[in-house]
Amino acid sequence: MKLTEELDEKAVDATLFKQIIRSLRYLCNNRSDISYGVGLISRFMNDPRVSHMAATKHILRYLKGTIDFGLFFPRETNQVERKNTFGYLFKYMNAPIS
Repeated sequence: MKLTEELDEKAVDATLFKQIIRSLRYLCNNRSDISYGVGLISRFMNDPRVSHMAATKHILRYLKGTIDFGLFFPRETNQVERKNTFGYLFKYMNAPIS
């Protein structure tokens, strides 16, 4: 599905759309696999249409089907210096993306 600003489509509730997008953006911290899609639908927050909400619902259905997926950030118990350092690397097809 190619998302565009289609002005001839019916508008949807912008408040609900923004709430869903906010929740999905928060979820991107542990589910980097949805980052691209969430970034794409976030472009239409100012005037969401039916096709934009359909794409959002598609992401929600994907999340429901992959509820056991995610990133695990283990806590290290042997901290000698008591300085927390945190880093991550996400790869897609052997190319770093974040």
